[in-house]
Amino acid sequence: MTILLVSFQKKWAETDLWKKISLVAFLLNFFLVFQSFLPNLAQINPWDEADYVNAGRFFLEGRWPPLSWSPLTALFYGFTYLVFQESPFWFLYSITVGRITAFILLWIATYLIAKELSALTHPLIFIGVAFITPLFTGILANPSDAFFAAITGLAFGQFLSFYHKGKASSLIRLSTLLGLAALTRNDGIVLFFCIIPITFFITKRHNFSFSHWLPRFFIPFLTLVGGYLLLYGAFRGTFEIGTEKRSYIAFVQGHQIIYEKERDCPYSFQKCAVLDATNKFGTAEENNNSVIQAIIKNPAVFLPRVIKMTSTLPDVFFDGYGRQFSYILIFMSALGIFKLIISRNYFSIFILISWSAYLGVYFLTFFRYGYLQNSFYIPFTLSAIGILFLVDTMKTKKGFLLLLIIFTIITAGVFANLPSIYFNFSILAITLLMGQLLAASELSETSKKLIPVLLLLSASLIIRGNYYPVITGRDLAQFPEEQALLIMQNEFDKNDLIAAGARGVVYAANMEYFSLGDDRIDTDSSEKLYEQLKNAGVSGIYVDHHLSSNNRNVWVLIESEISTRYEILYTGKNGSILVLKVSE
Repeated sequence: MTILLVSFQKKWAETDLWKKISLVAFLLNFFLVFQSFLPNLAQINPWDEADYVNAGRFFLEGRWPPLSWSPLTALFYGFTYLVFQESPFWFLYSITVGRITAFILLWIATYLIAKELSALTHPLIFIGVAFITPLFTGILANPSDAFFAAITGLAFGQFLSFYHKGKASSLIRLSTLLGLAALTRNDGIVLFFCIIPITFFITKRHNFSFSHWLPRFFIPFLTLVGGYLLLYGAFRGTFEIGTEKRSYIAFVQGHQIIYEKERDCPYSFQKCAVLDATNKFGTAEENNNSVIQAIIKNPAVFLPRVIKMTSTLPDVFFDGYGRQFSYILIFMSALGIFKLIISRNYFSIFILISWSAYLGVYFLTFFRYGYLQNSFYIPFTLSAIGILFLVDTMKTKKGFLLLLIIFTIITAGVFANLPSIYFNFSILAITLLMGQLLAASELSETSKKLIPVLLLLSASLIIRGNYYPVITGRDLAQFPEEQALLIMQNEFDKNDLIAAGARGVVYAANMEYFSLGDDRIDTDSSEKLYEQLKNAGVSGIYVDHHLSSNNRNVWVLIESEISTRYEILYTGKNGSILVLKVSE
């Protein structure tokens, strides 16, 4: 033990200062956001997060997902289910492990990328951007997004390593990570093909022969993706990939962006939008699950979707990166782009474009903020370059031009009554002025370089806000949702069919989900709805706001038959949470 301690101390003493600071930043960030790893059932994402966690249970039961439905995520949660399956709260424990794992992977990716960016900016600036952003917790509610972002971030780090050093091992690791990314989201396949051209240019730069780089780049990727397809086909008896089917589902869901709900549609807004899209573009069967074929049928309806989608991208970005923080991130990223242009570093711009080009496929379906979060390392890289450029420029006579631009933005924010803009940029301006005063004082050269950067990060922390560094833990027996879950587990059998407005609590109880937002649900009468539920084999109904508010027409029919056709097993939150048993 003593030898190990001495060895560690020696290694620690030899470690670069920025690496030590990076470790401290990670540990501090982990502490500040720790409560985000401990959600209760009311705080989880009852759709995507619930689906991916429950996919782990399905995976162990032999219900393997096709390639398009994130088999790697299912495998991960299969392990957590294996560990926690005996607990009634296995679902929440799995979520905690998943969120912590994704968070750590995101930080590892950040560290590796920072190390490779030393030619463009100081690594600590990139680390600082990651430290102050709310993204690393906001993305955790969708495990597919979180793991995909982390894995592609690791791949980006390996790509930069290959670009700088030309080692074949980096190329192999890059291909392997892209293969894992493809097993997490289908976007990984698109990303793989997007970076083939830029990888080819880099191999030429390092004098790699065609036969030298091609196998190293393709074989690991194809082995992982093709290997899963073969295993899936052997196990499930079909080689279905599912990409086209999933894309078509996303395509019709994306119709919500221009849909105006018709009064005679009795379903939820999303379901009504899907029905309208099917009416205008045709069913999945009619189009063979081809989004392109559907668009060709009615381009006049699709074009307004693209226009509206494009116009909403700023709001989507704000949702993904935090509205308070996004304005500064965009400003710094713009400075980063400007710095690359005036430095004529066009190849770096080409690299960043190549790594974000896969986002273009979402114009065929829809954009949600998780898609923009997945490539977090692109705006982080640009903003890190921009921050260093800003600090360096403030030391020159051109610094007043940047201050003028910032004061112009502040003024525009005041007149437009946008507090997030004039508050954030006022903090930035004050920080820069303080940096100027300190730079003019009698300080060492090292201090003069570090203090402005530290001031900028401090200012960003003020802008970021919303830290809750109180670890309260969770008493899972005190929340109504968890109490309802325990009642369901006691009153129903595992894998019983439970109707609900959302999947989260149903899956957490080890039950099968029956959607009450489906267009096949009869909303004409309470009697017909009851018969439909009985014929489908529904044993119970879980009621929360996803049903009572989002599927109001169905809820009214159920509510009118409580105590006659539906027996109350549990009530909580003044009746807003209910567990009902479908009477015989």
